[in-house]
Amino acid sequence: MSSSPVAEFLQTLRGKNVFFDALHGNHGDRLLSLAAQSLLDNAPFTLASNPQSADFILINGGGSMADGWFGLERLARYSAKFPSHPLAVLPSSFYLTHSNLKELIGTRQAPLWLWARELSSLGVLQDAGLGDKVHLHLDHDLAFSLAQHPVVEGLHRTPIQHGVLVVERDDWEGP
Repeated sequence: MSSSPVAEFLQTLRGKNVFFDALHGNHGDRLLSLAAQSLLDNAPFTLASNPQSADFILINGGGSMADGWFGLERLARYSAKFPSHPLAVLPSSFYLTHSNLKELIGTRQAPLWLWARELSSLGVLQDAGLGDKVHLHLDHDLAFSLAQHPVVEGLHRTPIQHGVLVVERDDWEGP
């Protein structure tokens, strides 16, 4: 996995005890978990088994930082239960139609790092008026870093059969 702004950020957590919430969900989230695990394997910190024993909370990225999805709920819950724990959300899409992100994160005492995975999400974050303890960043979706991952390399070695692949989404993120 090549270096990215997120990978560089994780290096700043050297020696800390970090709780990682993988945010498992659909197949795309599984790819994000593989990419995040590659980052974690190269990070200079120890993984905590629960957020109570952690120095830092890290939430995996994805498309779940939107109204109606579990990512926003987790961010709000960690912010409320652990306001003194520094917290970061890896590259995510942020889409809010009726939620107020400033209210969801409450009155955190510790810093919060939010990584958008596209410019429109960064705009949502910038427009939210989150204050100076919230650090906003932009980086690619973690799945793009999987080019050298064994799962993807295995797919490259798979013989290609002639045919057509049709991919459709039937959840609310689809068309």
